[in-house]
Amino acid sequence: MRILKIDEKHGIISVIPENEDDLWHLSKVIEPGDRVIGLTSRKEKGKEGTSAIRRVFQAEIESVDVSFDSFSKALRINGKICGGNLDVLPLGSMQVIEITPNEKYKIIKKAIRKHHRERIERAAKSHREEITIIVMDDEDATISSFKDFKCDIKAEIHSNKAGKRYTSVDSMKEYFGNILKKVTDMGAKIIVIAGPSFVKDDFASFLHERGFSNKVYIQGTSTTGITGTNEVIKSKAFENIARDSQLAEEARLIEKLLEEVAKGKLATYGFEQVKRALEHGAAERVFVLDKLLEERKNEIYEMMELAEKIGARLHIFNSEYEPGKKLEGLGGLAAILRYSIS
Repeated sequence: MRILKIDEKHGIISVIPENEDDLWHLSKVIEPGDRVIGLTSRKEKGKEGTSAIRRVFQAEIESVDVSFDSFSKALRINGKICGGNLDVLPLGSMQVIEITPNEKYKIIKKAIRKHHRERIERAAKSHREEITIIVMDDEDATISSFKDFKCDIKAEIHSNKAGKRYTSVDSMKEYFGNILKKVTDMGAKIIVIAGPSFVKDDFASFLHERGFSNKVYIQGTSTTGITGTNEVIKSKAFENIARDSQLAEEARLIEKLLEEVAKGKLATYGFEQVKRALEHGAAERVFVLDKLLEERKNEIYEMMELAEKIGARLHIFNSEYEPGKKLEGLGGLAAILRYSIS
């Protein structure tokens, strides 16, 4: 997610979603009554004897219904026209804006709540962790860093496979060692090893043998070099890396919660129990399942506002993934406490 603007005073959020996960996040931010500005289309009758023509317009609608189809990964906002090209789209008529990746959208809310901002910023941050991309074969490796939507080539390393100084085995060991040194010097935390041959798998095994414990992904490409690097970045698998990183953090938080629940002192769960912890100022982190937020919006919003007042951290979990399913087993609402309350 690219954040163009968050103006809390005027309730304006301007963003460019970049993938399907971003659409899902926006489906949790856009609510009935919000105004959404973006591109839409409508069929117009053609001249006599010709077929209808679909034209694209800028529209502003007041949201009535927000629908995210997890199967087709489509986010549709159905609402009443309240601005835009009123010659074509009459004021008050119903229109759908289908939100798609890589287009600019403006959302105008009566109030931007803390969890709205945190969700948008989390979606943006998930793409800003530096990811080291190594695209390689048995002769050359291109090492790049991907951060803030930019890819910078950091090194080109050659294996000297055909050189007379080394045998093939010696050459590959030195080749892998040189790549590992560069990766270590870069402080790489998340690594994608890619390429068209099995050498990428051999290098992954080399890292494992040397105790490299950071996250490593392996991906196939049709070629190497800059072209292969671009192939990695545009792939669906690369999109999922940021999601995996976020899920790892959510899993860590849920395991911490479950540990405290088992101890029976610094955790609580259930609607009334969490509400009581907030009222006593005892909650340090509050965990909310997205489905529960949708079902009991007004009640949960009141608790969120209370959490903000006492400085408690808020975490909203996706019910589709394993950490969210574990939270659902606790009723969808829980808290880690600063201190025990009787």
